[in-house]
Amino acid sequence: MFMDTLFPVSFFHESTTLFLPFSKSPPVSFILSQREGLLESDYSLPYSFRTMVSLMSQICRLCVRYVPMSALRQSAFRKLCRWNQGRNVMVGTQHGFRMRLEIGDNVENLIFAYGTFERGTSIALRHLAPDRDALVDVGCNIGYFSCLFRAVNPRGTLFCIDPNEAMIRRTVENLQLNGTEGFQTFTLAAGGEASRAMLHIPAERHSLASLAYAPAKGGRLRTTEVDVAPLRALLADSSFQSGLLKVDAEGFEGEVFRGIDAALARRFANIIFEYSPSNLTRAGVDPAALFQLDWLRNFAVAWIEEDGRALPALPEELPAIAGPRGGVNLLLTRIAG
Repeated sequence: MFMDTLFPVSFFHESTTLFLPFSKSPPVSFILSQREGLLESDYSLPYSFRTMVSLMSQICRLCVRYVPMSALRQSAFRKLCRWNQGRNVMVGTQHGFRMRLEIGDNVENLIFAYGTFERGTSIALRHLAPDRDALVDVGCNIGYFSCLFRAVNPRGTLFCIDPNEAMIRRTVENLQLNGTEGFQTFTLAAGGEASRAMLHIPAERHSLASLAYAPAKGGRLRTTEVDVAPLRALLADSSFQSGLLKVDAEGFEGEVFRGIDAALARRFANIIFEYSPSNLTRAGVDPAALFQLDWLRNFAVAWIEEDGRALPALPEELPAIAGPRGGVNLLLTRIAG
């Protein structure tokens, strides 16, 4: 039973005041959490400033997702992230799995606010995963796409690869949070040849970490030397035959692909990767040269729309498609070989 007291909260636009019913018990936040997949670990606490912020965050996320005016959605998103900066929270996603997040990095901010990340790519992966016998997640970050794959395909083989040791720990934590077993992790970079390389990690934006260049955003850089190994060697003993490869390597994609030979390429039915001409150029790679590898000619190219549709494109058309966005996620589908 809600109390009759109304508490004025101005939270998603400076000129807007929303009146919310407050209670010392958790029904309001619990109902919203169950309905929207936004359950957090601290919503059952007694009424306090912390639970007030949690409830405001719940309402803010509903505004981020459903308010029709983009200016209000953007304002709500900024406030939501600012209020929760540095918090360690557990959230439910729209895809049925949970994640432990540390609010601050943009990837985790988006999952926190929307319950999903890269919506179109998430839809595409959900569609493909049931028919794939493995996911090779190169640049797994905190494990979002690995968790998504296992949520849809509990029996598929899972390989999680990231040169950032902290990201591998976070990925393992999130997979175990969902009861995932039987996955394999590699704390190294996928590249063209076995070697060592310098990984540049921004203190405030770990998702921008790159082997290809020093990121300009994300605060102070920490540089660490990491192992590099080609996928053909890492996966030599694996047995999958119709796998899905996901690559997010911040300009290092050319090196990742150089570590794939024709025999391994035949074992991937699909490849999803971020195509950013600006990142590739900063890494000293001609974006057009990326598609000149012999094995890549056996794949049809499409770019992934926000609604999950894969729209066919020729490699030479991609810079123009990616231009206004700064980058675009591509879906490659094996058609021969």
